[in-house]
Amino acid sequence: MAVQNIHLGWAAKNVPDSGLEDITFPMAMPNAPHEEGYYFEQAIAFENTPKGMDPNLVIYTGLQPRPDRNGKSIVHAAFSSFFPGTTTSDSNCYDTADGGPGVSCAIDVQSSYDDTFHLHIKVANQTSYVGTLINHSSGQRWPMGSFDLPTGVSGMKGGNWVGFMEYYLTTIDDCSKYPDTAAIFGSPFTSTTGVNMSLTDPFKDQACDDTMPWHVTEVAQGTLEITIGKNTTTSKRPISTTATKAGTSSTVVCGSHSPKDEPTPHPGWDGPAPNPGWDGPAPNPGWDGPAPNPGWDGPAPNQGWDGPASSDEPN
Repeated sequence: MAVQNIHLGWAAKNVPDSGLEDITFPMAMPNAPHEEGYYFEQAIAFENTPKGMDPNLVIYTGLQPRPDRNGKSIVHAAFSSFFPGTTTSDSNCYDTADGGPGVSCAIDVQSSYDDTFHLHIKVANQTSYVGTLINHSSGQRWPMGSFDLPTGVSGMKGGNWVGFMEYYLTTIDDCSKYPDTAAIFGSPFTSTTGVNMSLTDPFKDQACDDTMPWHVTEVAQGTLEITIGKNTTTSKRPISTTATKAGTSSTVVCGSHSPKDEPTPHPGWDGPAPNPGWDGPAPNPGWDGPAPNPGWDGPAPNQGWDGPASSDEPN
């Protein structure tokens, strides 16, 4: 039986009645052991459900560690619906979700655990939902799967149902003996205009008592690393809120620069980009002299950025 050890959700303000057009969940797991057993997940609730259907049903997406194959690290990404009547013709998907009604989609990809991943969910039409895994550090993309929800289900939103860090292999009676792991969750974002999104406070599930060691570290504004276990290390490098160029050693979770076909984390901004050709960190954020752009009244970019990781840090 699976145990949802830690819960972590998200909230959205100013969501239109029609719901979100898309949502992207930034995640990373640089300190997670390359072992099967844990699921790092976020859920999406819906504004509208047919009469007689459970209004608390959701769709899931998230990452799971896997053992290395042929010396290469493997990342497992999942995307699933728990709505009865969900249908799919996608080769990455199959009928049933956790043994019950719904559809499950999943892929295994070869990718570094030092990279940041964006799990992008979008509405393709009124009932079709498409999940894409994006390596935000390299730009590589993989389709996770797609399915059609039942007619009458619409309006993606945040809800009372929250995400989790779950150990799904077996129930362990002694909560102090769950394997060590760690995952980083960034604040989600959307292209839907005017919506403000944030993570909710993590909390331990009642299934485990205080003998299960766990810890939360805010590694950047709106970005949390959650560890389970006594021996798990937190991220050694600063986690930037700005995407760096592919190939650097920084782990980027909550980015203000996205590939052109991803929604921007600042969808309400309609002015010119201050540096349209620049995709690296903003220079000299600690400069206390006169501002180079004194007329700028938008948000200050990269407030938490303290420079790229040094070249002698591990990749």
